[in-house]
Amino acid sequence: MKTLLFLFAVSVSINFGFSQNLNTERMALNADNMSVSTAKSSPITLNKEYLDNVLDNSMAIHVSTLEKQVSQFNIISDSKYKGESKPFKTIFKTNKVSIAVSYDRTGKIINTIEKYASVKLPDAVRDTVFKTYSEWVLLNVDYYVYYNTNKKVKKMYLVKIGKGKLKKKIKVNSNGDIL
Repeated sequence: MKTLLFLFAVSVSINFGFSQNLNTERMALNADNMSVSTAKSSPITLNKEYLDNVLDNSMAIHVSTLEKQVSQFNIISDSKYKGESKPFKTIFKTNKVSIAVSYDRTGKIINTIEKYASVKLPDAVRDTVFKTYSEWVLLNVDYYVYYNTNKKVKKMYLVKIGKGKLKKKIKVNSNGDIL
């Protein structure tokens, strides 16, 4: 039985490793289709606060790539943008990512709700989960980011683990603290 569980855990780990690489390539291709701002203000300067708050060196490359693309999106080039003073809302979506964004009329990000499906766990989060649930196996990981210019950014992993027929969902922050 232990051998069977061990083989299952190794199989799941290998599948997550390969699926992470395939998703990164698809995401990068989809991210290339997004417009880059040519407005008077540099998009990097305009949304520097957003990038400073959401970028995380321990995150998967496709996550940071898409967050950078969202920060550089030129709302003026979007056919739905009418130049109104109310926030311009749009959704960036791929097969495993959904980012709902509100921009002000200058293109500055007001808030985002981001969901990344099937991501790789950063070391701190992985260590906490497996230290607390040592006999469980990893089933799935989704990553959520909630950004608002007036509030502290919230980053959370929803980790699904299993042990035999038992399944459990755990919320963990980016520091590895179980919520």
